[in-house]
Amino acid sequence: MINLNINEKKSLQFDVSVSGIETRDLRGSMKIVMNKIQYGFPIVIMDGKIVVEIPALSGFLKEEVLNEKNVEAKLEIIANDTYLVPWEDQITLEAPMKVEAALSSIQTMMEKVVLPSVKVKTSPKVIVEEKPVKEESIEEKPKKKSKFVEALSK
Repeated sequence: MINLNINEKKSLQFDVSVSGIETRDLRGSMKIVMNKIQYGFPIVIMDGKIVVEIPALSGFLKEEVLNEKNVEAKLEIIANDTYLVPWEDQITLEAPMKVEAALSSIQTMMEKVVLPSVKVKTSPKVIVEEKPVKEESIEEKPKKKSKFVEALSK
């Protein structure tokens, strides 16, 4: 049985023994069956090993699909026209609890305090300042005659 964390990618390696065919003529995939849907992941065959890279399932599958705990998995190989299943097992999907927090803003306490609105009644006031008036002596000044009046009086 394989435990698979749905939040992390995993690389699986299988030892392979091939006879009656060349390794370069093999192709295939690893299938995981969840909610009656098969998800296939390509294989790479090199140096007597089959390697399968399974990405983080939570990155592309909906949460409803990932609710299953145990799922069927199998390695499918096609050699010329022959279909082979050299490995089959159950995979346990694990979804570890995770809580992350990131600071989004900083506010001072004064920004958070909301003061209730208060209505203040005011009435207009008129303030009159009395300024002392300086008494000026009024002297009569002789009136000047205009040039026109002078010309007439001559």
